[in-house]
Amino acid sequence: MTPNPLERPAWWVGLLVFEDSRRVSTPQGRREVLQEGTFVLVDLSRMLEIIEGASPGKVVDALEDRGSEYILGILTVVEAEPNRYDCGRVLEVLSSVAKRGWGPWLYDAALDYADQVDLEGVLPDRSMVSASAERIWRAYDQRRPDVTRRSIGDRNCPLYDVDVLDSVYSARAGFPRDELRKMRRRFRAALVDATELAPVSANEIEEAVLSAGDDFYEARMGRGGAMLRPVTAGPRRDLPFRRVLNLRRRVL
Repeated sequence: MTPNPLERPAWWVGLLVFEDSRRVSTPQGRREVLQEGTFVLVDLSRMLEIIEGASPGKVVDALEDRGSEYILGILTVVEAEPNRYDCGRVLEVLSSVAKRGWGPWLYDAALDYADQVDLEGVLPDRSMVSASAERIWRAYDQRRPDVTRRSIGDRNCPLYDVDVLDSVYSARAGFPRDELRKMRRRFRAALVDATELAPVSANEIEEAVLSAGDDFYEARMGRGGAMLRPVTAGPRRDLPFRRVLNLRRRVL
């Protein structure tokens, strides 16, 4: 059954959030700290089953190799760099993929994160947008009264010439922040359970889940057939699709 993004997610769904930052130089020569975030939705029940059934010393390998069984989706955002273009103080979606119906919760997690780090909101990828991602942005605009859309305006920012894609989205009254917090708490609780099931640390599990999320992204995007809408105007980046784990390990 496909979940409704405005309804409470099932008890077995957890959210892993990896927050990071990086330093960049602005056109004026200043050094600024920019925010990054990776969000992974996890079937906690299946994840714990894999951990419990793994051979001693093979828990990490099992989690990395069997990510398609328990990962529901992954999304990465970074704060738009002022030395590339002027899109405002926003988070830009760099990569996202999810099993059917779970994408909206990942985008909600990104909107919630933008609010936590005091940014203006979340902006669609300025390189290209898939058909499934465009549907989520349109749903925010047309069916989510708890989300605000604001046009980019007259900025030096890549454009699609499509209103819903040339806009910044932010949370407003009624946004499901409490449910997102619960999913994060459920994942942390599952980490405690996992360390009791097998001789593995919480950090090792988180790293394995993130690695599996990277492979999950690569596998889903590598199937082909995804309809991508490229930008039509303004400065354009040419970035590879593999941008999940390497972003948080990058040193500038």
